Amino acid sequence: MRRAFAFLGLLLLLAGLGLGWYLFSQARQAQNLDASFSGESLDGACAHPQPVIEVSNRTMSESDTQAIRVHLTNTSEADCTVTVMLNAPNFDLGLSGAAQSIVVPAAGTATLSWIIAPKKVGTFEVTVQSGADTAVAGLTVVNVLGLSASQLQLLSLLSTFLGPMLSAPWWFELFRSRSRRR
Repeated sequence: MRRAFAFLGLLLLLAGLGLGWYLFSQARQAQNLDASFSGESLDGACAHPQPVIEVSNRTMSESDTQAIRVHLTNTSEADCTVTVMLNAPNFDLGLSGAAQSIVVPAAGTATLSWIIAPKKVGTFEVTVQSGADTAVAGLTVVNVLGLSASQLQLLSLLSTFLGPMLSAPWWFELFRSRSRRR
C-alpha cells in the first residue's frame, strides 16, 4: 500500500513539473512572437503614435476572454485623431469591432481596449496597426482536459507540493528497510 502511495506521489511530482514546464514554454513561445514595426509618417507627426500592446496573460484557455489594451503616445504638440485596427483572425472581437478611432492628446497618452475570445487552440499573433506603425503580440490558447489556465497552474502547484509529500512514506520505508539489513 505504501509503495502505491509512493508511486502515486512520484507520478504527481513528475506531472506537476511537466505541466509547469509546458505552461512556461507556451507562454515563452507566445512572447517570442512580439514585434514592433515603424513606417514613414503619412500625415506628419499625427500619423505616428507608436502602439504598445499590453496583454495580462500570454497563455489563456479556450473558454476564457481577455482584454487587449493598446497604449498610444503622441509626441507632437497637437491633438491627433488616430484610427487603430486590431487584426486577430483566430479571436472573436466582440462588439467593439476591429477598428476604433481615438483622439490622442498633445504630448500625452491614450488607451484603447478590446475584449477577445479565442476560436481555437494554438499560438497566434494579435496585430495592432496605427497609421504606419504596427505592433504584434503573441498569445497561446490551451485546452487541457477542459481546464482553464488558472486551474492548470493550481493543479501544477498542488502536484509539485503533494508529489514529494506522498512519496515521503516510500522513502521512509526504504530507509528503514536498509537500516534493518545492517
